[in-house]
Amino acid sequence: MGEIEVAETHGEAYKVTVSCEGEPRTFNEAMSRPDADLWYAAMTEELEVFEKIGLYEVVEWPCDRKIIDLKWVYKIKCGLHGEIERYKARLMAKGFTQVHGIDYTDTFAPVTKFSTI
Repeated sequence: MGEIEVAETHGEAYKVTVSCEGEPRTFNEAMSRPDADLWYAAMTEELEVFEKIGLYEVVEWPCDRKIIDLKWVYKIKCGLHGEIERYKARLMAKGFTQVHGIDYTDTFAPVTKFSTI
């Protein structure tokens, strides 16, 4: 499933690209594949992390508000030699539908300095 291309310059090899193909584009596609159990486990892991860090709180749905759509994004993480290391699923909110002051009030972008790493 993975593929690696190696370029050689002056006797030294360099990794040029690694591509893992065959990632599902939708939830239904992920659940209809032979590896559906691995995608389900990746999605479960993502939701468990959300719960562990207290990312959300369950509230009653205000009838006069629109619910923001979500989308699962799937990636196959490959190793240096193209072997599959893990299945990764991310739950993404379609934030472009949100209205400031109604759906959210704060924005932030976590950053770090290189020296901190």
